[in-house]
Amino acid sequence: MAVPGAMRLAALLNQRLLKPGEANPPTTAKTSVDKRAIQEVISSEDVDDPIKVFVLPEGWYAQECSFVPRREGKTEDDR
Repeated sequence: MAVPGAMRLAALLNQRLLKPGEANPPTTAKTSVDKRAIQEVISSEDVDDPIKVFVLPEGWYAQECSFVPRREGKTEDDR
């Protein structure tokens, strides 16, 4: 969905993005773990995509929040 000028928020599942690199380490530090262009990520309809981009409602803004990890967290979202 193309929304020119819209604010967007990206969510990344880092452990899932890094897993292929752990199995097959890159040869240089300049290697990307996801080689898609941002428009490809935005238009993805894959429910298991490790990168999601959300369009914010008009007039809304977002920034990275402070995160306090859950005590004895078990999953990526708890730590």
